Amino acid sequence: MFNAAGGTYLLSSGELDMTMSGSTIGFDWSVAHPVLFRIAALAERIKDWWRDEDADGKSTGWLGARPRARRRARATSERRPHSQRAYGLSTFAFAAIAKENRRSTASDDETRDPTTHFIGEIKLLESQVSAAEESFELAAQ
Repeated sequence: MFNAAGGTYLLSSGELDMTMSGSTIGFDWSVAHPVLFRIAALAERIKDWWRDEDADGKSTGWLGARPRARRRARATSERRPHSQRAYGLSTFAFAAIAKENRRSTASDDETRDPTTHFIGEIKLLESQVSAAEESFELAAQ
C-alpha cells in the first residue's frame, strides 16, 4: 500500500519495508509515531528470528545449496503470517493517517490537532499491535 502519508511493502522474502513522507502530513500525527515504531520493531524481530542463511553466514558450497534452500523456504513460510499481520497493521496506520490528512483544513504553515476519530483509530490499532506482539512471542518460543 502506498499513499501520501507513506507506504508499506511486503517483500517476497516475507519481510516488511515501510517508508514515510512526513512533509505531506498537515496535522499533528505524533500520537501515531509510537504505534508505527512498534510495528516496525515487530517486523524487525520477525525478520531477525527467522534468518534465511546459515548462522555463521558462510557458504557451504554447492553440496549445501539444497539444505540451505529448504531452510530459506521454511524461514520464509514461518515468517510470512507474522509479516502479513505487521503489513496489515501498518496499512491500517497509513490509511488512518491519509484519511485524517484529507480532513486537514490547516494552512501550509500550521499544523492542526488530530480529530478524536483519528485518536480512536490509533487506540484501536495499539490494541491490535499488542495482540500481534503476543502472537509473535508465542510463535518464537
